Amino acid sequence: MFTYHENRVTFLEQGQLSFPCQVTVSMELSSNPALGDEVPGGVAALGSTARMMWDANTGRSQVLSMPPLTPASASLECGGIDFRLDGRTVTAIFQADSRKELLVAMQVVHDVLPPIPEP
Repeated sequence: MFTYHENRVTFLEQGQLSFPCQVTVSMELSSNPALGDEVPGGVAALGSTARMMWDANTGRSQVLSMPPLTPASASLECGGIDFRLDGRTVTAIFQADSRKELLVAMQVVHDVLPPIPEP
């Protein structure tokens, strides 16, 4: 089991791991209009009807795209790790030949995915 805590990757071993192995890590990102979610934010689809909202208390404005952007979809290979983005789900698939390689790859996954701000 892996736990992210204060930008560190911690490995908690329960049972036995065998190497080499193929590892698949899936993460769900927060709702974001840039990823195709129907939530207010700072982007709108070209040619869509957009509804602008302004909060006089905070001075912030947001836009709601109608229809929303198409769900995000992309894939990338980086340092031996295959990254896939489907909507809000990010999947990383890689081969680990040792516990050390597994921990290094998990740190890369942690560092490559920047925080996406809430709308």
